[in-house]
Amino acid sequence: MSTQQSGNSPQLEAAMQALQKGDVNEAESLMKKAAKEAVEKHGERSVEALVAYHELGLVLVGAGRGEQSLEAFRKACEPPAKESPVGTTNRLTFELSLAGVLEQMGESEEAHKLVDRNLGERATVFGKNKPGYAIAQELRAWMLLRAKQYGAALNDVEQAAMVFGENGRPEIASAIALRAELLKLIGDKTPPFEGLESLPRSLVELVAGKIVDRVPQADPEIMVEVLKDLAAWLRDALGEQHLAPIHVLYKLSNLGKQMGDQDTRETALRGMIRGFDALCDSAQGFEAAMLLGVAQVEAGRYDAALDTLEDAKKRTETIADKAARSRVYRNIGTLYIERGQLPQAEEAFRAAIAQADQWKEFAEGARAKVALAITLQQQRKFEDAKALLEQGMKDLPEGDGDFLAAKDHLAALAKGLRSPLEELPKDPSQAVKQLVLQHAPKGLIESFEVVFKEDEPDVQVKMAREPSPEEVRQLESVVQRALSAVRRRAALT
Repeated sequence: MSTQQSGNSPQLEAAMQALQKGDVNEAESLMKKAAKEAVEKHGERSVEALVAYHELGLVLVGAGRGEQSLEAFRKACEPPAKESPVGTTNRLTFELSLAGVLEQMGESEEAHKLVDRNLGERATVFGKNKPGYAIAQELRAWMLLRAKQYGAALNDVEQAAMVFGENGRPEIASAIALRAELLKLIGDKTPPFEGLESLPRSLVELVAGKIVDRVPQADPEIMVEVLKDLAAWLRDALGEQHLAPIHVLYKLSNLGKQMGDQDTRETALRGMIRGFDALCDSAQGFEAAMLLGVAQVEAGRYDAALDTLEDAKKRTETIADKAARSRVYRNIGTLYIERGQLPQAEEAFRAAIAQADQWKEFAEGARAKVALAITLQQQRKFEDAKALLEQGMKDLPEGDGDFLAAKDHLAALAKGLRSPLEELPKDPSQAVKQLVLQHAPKGLIESFEVVFKEDEPDVQVKMAREPSPEEVRQLESVVQRALSAVRRRAALT
C-alpha cells in the first residue's frame, strides 16, 4: 500500500471500481480489510495504517456513508506513531478530506476551524507562496462561498490562482472558474477572464469544463452571466472552429430555458448555429436550427419559428440524414397545431409522411402518422385517425412517447372523444399535473405542482430520488408535452 498522499493503492482502485458497478458493500469490505491488514502489519498509527483509514474514508464518502467516513477520516488524522515529513504532509491532506465531510454533515464551524488551523501549519511547512498552501486556500474559498462570505472567498481564490499560475499548476483552472463565479456574485464588473491570453489551450478547456460542471449547483442567474463571458472568451482563446464554445452555448441555452429567459436561450442557439457553420458541420448546424425552431414555438414566436424551420429545411439538402426533412415538416405541423390552424398542420404532417416513406424511414414516418392522426381526431375524422394511430404504433417501441400518445388517443377515440385531454380536470394546473405524473419515469417524482402566472407556467418538482441523465431528459420532455397538450385543449374549446 502507498504511504504517500499522491497515489492510490491497488485496494482503493479496486474499491472505486466496485463503487462504479454499484457494489457498495464490496467496496467497503475491500477497504476495511486493507485497513485491518495495515494495522496488523505496521501498527495502529503507522503511516501505512493512517493512509488506509483515509482511503477507507474516501470510499465511504463515495458510498454516501457520511457518519462512517467521518470516523475513518478522524482516525487518519491522528498523529503518526513516528513523526516524519511524509506523515506530516499526509495528515495535512487528510485533514482537508475531514473538513469537507464535516461541512457536508452540517458541522461548518468545526470544518472552518480545521481548515484555518491546517492553513497555519501549511504556511510553516510549505510557505504561503507555494502550491501546498494554495490548495488548502482554494478549498477555504469554496467553503466561504457556501457560507456566502463572497469577498473573503474572492481574496483567497485570487491568491491561490496567482500561486498556481506562478508554479505552472493545473489547479489554476478550478481557481479561475471559482473566481469568475465570485466576481458575478459580488457584482464586480471586472471581466473574469481578462489577462489570461497566455493560458495554454489545454487549461482553457479545463476551465470551461470546471464551469460547466458547476452549473447544476450554482445560482442559475449568476451562471448565465458566467457562461456568457465564458463563451466569448473561448471563441477568442480557441477560435471559431472549436467545439468548446458551442458546448458552453448549449448549456447556456438550457439554462435560459430553465429560467424562462427566452432571449438568452435563442441567442445561445443562434451562436451554436454559427459555430457549427464555422466548423462546416452541416448535420449539427441543422440540429441546432431545429432546437431554435422548437424554442421559438414554445415561446409563441410562430413567425420567427417558421423562418427558422424553413432554414432548417434548406440545411437538409447538405446532410446525409434522409429523415431530417420529414422531421422539419413534422415540426412545422406542430407549430400550426399550436396556432390552432389544423388544416395547415394536416398538410405539413402529410408532407412529413411522404418524405419518410420516400426514404423508407419507418420510425420517422410512424411519428408523423401519429401526429396526423391526432390532428384528424381533433377534427372528428375518427376512422382515418384510428387507422393511422394503429399503423404508427406498429413501428414504434412501446415505451416511446409517441407510442404512448397514440395509445391514449386510441382509448379516447373508442369513447368518441376528440382527445384524451377532454377527460382531464378542467383546471389547467391539475391537468398538467395528471399528465406529468402519469407519464414520468416510475418512482422519480415525490411531488409536482404547476401554477400559471399570466399564462406562464411556474413548475415545481421534488424528486423522490436522484435521477439519471436519461430520466432528466424524459421528465423534461413529459413536462413540455403536458404543457403543450393543455394549450391545445384550450384551442379545442
